[in-house]
Amino acid sequence: MVFQADLPEIFTLSDNDYEAFHQTWVKALRVLPAHSVFHKQDWFVDSRYEPDFSREDKSFLSMQSERHFNERPFLDHSCYIYITKKPANRKGSSSLILRTESFDSFAEKNFCYCYLFG
Repeated sequence: MVFQADLPEIFTLSDNDYEAFHQTWVKALRVLPAHSVFHKQDWFVDSRYEPDFSREDKSFLSMQSERHFNERPFLDHSCYIYITKKPANRKGSSSLILRTESFDSFAEKNFCYCYLFG
């Protein structure tokens, strides 16, 4: 199943609103059945603002605002939520580091170190 979500813009929610929004996500995830896979994907696409000059009921300030932002670049955001279900007998997998291994030992085996000389 795929859903497109319209999320609020960054920094537009108060602390209480953000906490309520977060708790809604937590509650929604808790009611998913066993073996469900939840994937949230955010797409950011370079776009340009396209004003609507055809409306005649706009005030002077609205028209000036439209002219000011005309063709200005911005990142257009789309959010997609995928919910799937995997077979119950399928071996589990995760992109998380196993808790039996410390991050330092994991990093030594899997990442190269880069040094800056200055």
